[in-house]
Amino acid sequence: MDRFSINKSQIIKSSNMSQDQLRQFQPRHEFFIGLDSDGCVFDSMEIKHKECFAPVFIKYWALQPASKFARAAWEFVNLYSVWRGANRFPALAKVLDLIVDWPEAMRRGIKIPDITPLKNFINSGVPQGNPSLEEVVDRSADPVL
Repeated sequence: MDRFSINKSQIIKSSNMSQDQLRQFQPRHEFFIGLDSDGCVFDSMEIKHKECFAPVFIKYWALQPASKFARAAWEFVNLYSVWRGANRFPALAKVLDLIVDWPEAMRRGIKIPDITPLKNFINSGVPQGNPSLEEVVDRSADPVL
């Protein structure tokens, strides 16, 4: 086997590894090739955002009267702007800020709550994931979070 050949036994699927296993990983080669399949290798971002995430966002934030605007803001932030690929929490805050600043959307009678608690979570320095969010929610019981 030449220096740049890789057989299937050398492929490591990080999605099957725990965080501890990834931290303890010891390289066996002088190079690393990593593939981020979420939107990079496969064009999966559009279908996920348009068919899954946007409708759930609209439903749970009660934005149905302005769904056209909410969907447009969601897709802009998450698919067509410099924020594409951003962590879900800052992306959510950006989408809500855009909707609040969109007069046509707000004329539909929707109510966007004060998202200061969300922005405080984002800026708190804790890891931006569900475990950290759950801890903050348990402590604060804030309905926005």
